[in-house]
Order: sequence, then structure tokens, then C-alpha cells
Amino acid sequence: MSDKLEWRKRHAILLRGPEWAGIAARENYKIRADLRPIFDANPYSEDLLFVLEERKLWREGCEFIARMTHRRAAVWWGYCCLLSLFEERKAVAEGRAVKKSDIPGLDKMKEIAAQAGIKLDGLDGSLDNLDDMCKVPEFDIRKMLEDPPVPPQDESALDAAVAAVKGKADAIDALLPPEIAPVFAASKAKIDETYRKAFGKTADELLSEALSFAKTQPLTYTVDRTSDPSRQALLALPDQLEAMRQNIIGQIKAAFPEKYPATPEAAKLLKAEADKISDDAVQSVWRWIVAPDERNTTLALAAGNAAAQLPEGMLAYTAAWSFGDLTPEGKQMIPVPPELPGTGLNSTLLMLALDPGGHRKMAERYELYFKLGLEVVYGKNLWPEAVMEELSPHQQLAVEGPAASGGTADGDGVAYRKWTKK
Repeated sequence: MSDKLEWRKRHAILLRGPEWAGIAARENYKIRADLRPIFDANPYSEDLLFVLEERKLWREGCEFIARMTHRRAAVWWGYCCLLSLFEERKAVAEGRAVKKSDIPGLDKMKEIAAQAGIKLDGLDGSLDNLDDMCKVPEFDIRKMLEDPPVPPQDESALDAAVAAVKGKADAIDALLPPEIAPVFAASKAKIDETYRKAFGKTADELLSEALSFAKTQPLTYTVDRTSDPSRQALLALPDQLEAMRQNIIGQIKAAFPEKYPATPEAAKLLKAEADKISDDAVQSVWRWIVAPDERNTTLALAAGNAAAQLPEGMLAYTAAWSFGDLTPEGKQMIPVPPELPGTGLNSTLLMLALDPGGHRKMAERYELYFKLGLEVVYGKNLWPEAVMEELSPHQQLAVEGPAASGGTADGDGVAYRKWTKK
């Protein structure tokens, strides 16, 4: 890539070596099979960075930068990426940006579901409306299983049925052409004779006798529509489904009490505690960047232990591992496995990219992180100027917001760019 003129102004001074192969071997950096030809064709780290950028391989480029950048600069880069997520969240909360979903086709799925009368909840990366999850639409199952009205408990129903049958018979007779009537009458006579030989009477005579007998008997029949086992099971189904749903929701809430606190008071206490854990982790990362000594490494390790499920906690781990000793301030040094800092930083970036807050999608975030990483490795965005400020970058972001600290009104800026060299 030395023939590209724009490359003359770009020198990756904070890469750990001019060639990536040695570092990849030491850190057990596994290169994907489909990327191997690109890596093999570009043995120099700077050239490979340029190719990754040119091909828009943002995530792969971030993984490469995380492995190849000097440890302290890499932690600063992770800290800058973390600030960008904080700015996204703030922009959404203040109405300066619209939250996006990273689920492919979600809008179309919701549109189709809405047309079918189905409400899709929990597909935007959160389960805040857990109580409505999988809720069965309101309907009256008894109405769905309703039978036709019970016939009157007197002779009127029988008379109506006889009249209906006679009316159908007369209608059929009226449809017969005159030339066929004699043939029809002869056929009916044969049928009557067959009935008379078998039963002693014709079919019409048997029917008339049965009707006369029915009218002389008391009405004793009843209609039972509730004792059938299958009907009882169907009637009980909605209550059983709702009980199962409530049981599942109860188990989820019991497993995640911090996300689904029992009372508003508990929610406030848990929120305050979660905010403090997050703040401590971010502060520990900043302290380590300013002074990566044994004491700050110990504090970063403790903050990571308290916030391991958060990206800021994973970044605190990364800072601690970047010191090189698993037991800082201990009597005996235990070397950190060489691949651990890079792995921790890649995990941090993945957690940031997948975070449901903010207004960027995963691919957009990786593109931003890659470009921020280039600013760091080229030495255009470093921490010395930030250290001279009264407040740390994350404190300035909390107090001033992106517009006051160098960002833009739509939340697309980043607070640390105040110190980016132009």
C-alpha cells in the first residue's frame, strides 16, 4: 500500500509491531479462514489496517486493533467507545435521536402481526413489558362453544319439524315435470309395497303413527351441554394458559430481581446501586488510563468483579489484565496470559455493539469503533490533553452533554473528540 499517497499522512505509531504475525502467534489470535488470504497478502500491520478499512471490514478491523495496539492506548480506545454508547443513550433519552432495533425485518414482522391482530412484545431487545408477554388475546370461549338455541320444551317444535319436512316434500313434487309424474308415482307405489310387506305399513303411515304417538306422550327429554369432558376441558383452557403464563413470568422475575424489582422502592434502591457499580467501573478505567500502577490495577480488578455483566465492567477487567500481573500488590507476580487483554477488549466491544440502548445498530457501532481505533493508533486521539481537564471525559459527558463537549446535537458526536488532533 506504499503507493497510495493518502497513506503518507498516516503512521500507526501505537501498534505493537510493524508486522502482525509475531503478535498473533504470541496471543493465539485465530484468523478466520476466509480472511486468511487478506492477512497473508498484507504482512505489515499498517497495510492490513488500510485494507480492512478499504473493504469496510469494521468488526474484523476492531478485533485486529484490539490485538495489535499498545495496551494503555487500547484501554483508552475502549473507554472512548464506551463514551459513545453513553452519548447514544443520552441522545435517545433527551429525544435527540430515535432508538433503532437491530433485529432484521422486525418492522415488517410487526406490520404483519398488527394486521393479524397480534401484538409482538419484547422483540426490541428488552423485556420491560414482561407482564404482557405471550398474553392471550381477549375472547369469550363460552361464546365460541355456544350451541344453537335449545328447542322449545312442547309440541310446537315437533309441529314445526313436520311442517318443514312436508314443505320440502311439496317443493320436490312441484319440481317434477308433468311427463315424469306417472313414473315417479309408480316408483313410489313400489316402495310403499315393499314397506308394507316388511313392516305392515307404508313409510308415510309409519311416520304418521309415530307422530300421533309422540303427541300423546309426556315431554321428558332434557338438553345437557355442560357435562361433556371435552367441553369442560376447553372451557378450562384459558385459565390454565394464564396460570402457566403467570408462573413463567414469576420465575423470570425471581431469576432477575434487579431487572424486575417487587416494589417501586426496591426499584429505586437497585437503580442507585446499579448506577454506582457502573460509575465505579468507568472511574476505575479512567484512573488506570491516567496512572496504570498496581493500586489502580487492583481497583480496576475489583470494579470488574462487581460489574462483570456490563461492558464497563469488562473494560475494567481489560485494564487490569493489561497491567500484566494477575495479583497486583501481591507478594508474587503471576503473569497475565498474553491473549487475555485483547480477548477482554474484543468482548467489551461486542457487549457495546449489542447493547439495546442508543440509536445505532450493531454494524454502525463497529464502524464507529473502528474509526475511533484508527484515531488512537495514529496518535490523533490520546489521553494527555484530557488529563489536564478539571473533569474526566465521562464526568464532562454527564454534566455537559455531547453538544457542550464537542459532539453534535443529534447525539452523533463524542465527548473525547474535544482532544482529537486535527
